[in-house]
Amino acid sequence: MASYKTLFQEKKNQNWLKASVAVDITRKGLIPFVTTVVTILHQAIRANVERTNCLPPGATCNSCTTPNVLPCRTRGFCGGVRSLPCKFHQHANFRNCPARICNDFKLGIEGHHRFNGPSWKNTNANDWCFNPWEVAKSFLPPDGYLNVQTADDTDINGIISLIINCTVFDNYFTCDLSLLHNICTKVRDIGRKLRHSPQLMMSDAELSECIDALKMLLKDNKYLASEPAAMDALTKLTLLENDKLRVSTDDLANVLSHAISTISEILKTEKNILQQHIQTLADEAVQSIAQARKEDNLELYSLKSTALKHDLQKHYLERCTSLDLGPMFDLNTPNLVEVYMPPKLSKSTVFKDSSDSSIGVNRNIVLTEIKELDEVFRNTGEQAKHIYITAKAGVGKSSFCKFIVRLWCAFQMNNREEIESLKSRGRGTYMNSCEELKNVQYVFYARLIDWRSRLCEMDDIVFYQVIRRLSKCEDYDMKFLREVLDKERCLIIFDGLD
Repeated sequence: MASYKTLFQEKKNQNWLKASVAVDITRKGLIPFVTTVVTILHQAIRANVERTNCLPPGATCNSCTTPNVLPCRTRGFCGGVRSLPCKFHQHANFRNCPARICNDFKLGIEGHHRFNGPSWKNTNANDWCFNPWEVAKSFLPPDGYLNVQTADDTDINGIISLIINCTVFDNYFTCDLSLLHNICTKVRDIGRKLRHSPQLMMSDAELSECIDALKMLLKDNKYLASEPAAMDALTKLTLLENDKLRVSTDDLANVLSHAISTISEILKTEKNILQQHIQTLADEAVQSIAQARKEDNLELYSLKSTALKHDLQKHYLERCTSLDLGPMFDLNTPNLVEVYMPPKLSKSTVFKDSSDSSIGVNRNIVLTEIKELDEVFRNTGEQAKHIYITAKAGVGKSSFCKFIVRLWCAFQMNNREEIESLKSRGRGTYMNSCEELKNVQYVFYARLIDWRSRLCEMDDIVFYQVIRRLSKCEDYDMKFLREVLDKERCLIIFDGLD
């Protein structure tokens, strides 16, 4: 998580960013409400079209485009063009809808527009029957919203303009939205002021006025005061106002991205703007966000990797506790830590002798007793990448694997009692040197004798044989596992790799 205070040093810049976050919180809080009302509007227009033209319920048309339902020289679409046809009607002429839908749909949109001036350039009549938001785009400002596909993609200026321009919203507010000045126009003006602040600055008084207006909008008791998303946004605004809200790095990045984009457009026409100052602030913010995102990712990885280690230990303490004596012993399964006797181990070293080329290469195998457990994990003084444990059937290879797993758990949990218990029997003295195992961060133990899948990739086997059996397996995906295997020192034990 990042704080708006860490991105800028100047107090007025911090105020501007705090206000921008407040506006975005309000925008998100209004989206479910706006989406619901737009759907109601869409259904009402469709029902009226079907009733007027005696059409069956669900009748649709997808053959008409916007130029097909608007006569040439329609105001706000091609009204300023002297010659006929205009560029919008060169390949699509005005006509009556063959399905008797789109012309009346257009009248329905006009009838619900407070100023009788829909933004026809924003919308495509081809999608009116199917997409409520395509109808809603007719009530947005005329420029900059052609490619906006959903309410989530729409900024606060578009959301508030929709509420002001569409008369259906009158039923959901206590204030009179037809007045020249009301709470919605005040919020719209605040959004415009933020977007057109070239130096990204705001005074304390302006910030207070901004947050108060946003809270007043969300508190409207006719509908929004009891709408869950608006209530949640109001709570977040209060926390933000008191500097108690933790804002995600991505949210801060989005706010700054929109601001930089808007200011870049202003700079094209207003040459007296201090472009270098803006760019410096933007670069600082981008760098801070990148650093914050990196820290967020590291923090998340640290939390998940710690949880994975604890989950593995819990799993092994449950699954690697008993010592299987085999079918010849009619005894209760004993506890491994209490009775296991570490076995004598020998390392096989293969020497190649090719002195006599006439008979090929001779291989001499020399067995040497292992006196320190570290020797198991080393090969000619270096860490071994692959270790193979072989023995006749039934002599305890699986028990030795469990022993290694439980010993690792004991080291990780600093369980001195278990460590001393395992050292006290058999060849346990070679545990006096276990630095290699102590330094292993993760052990993944899979009993392949229980595995019937044909998966051959190491990470696939670990994921499905180990990770998927943990109590919190839903928290660890394959991407996270591969990150652990790449970053950490891991020991993977495949028991029964025949």
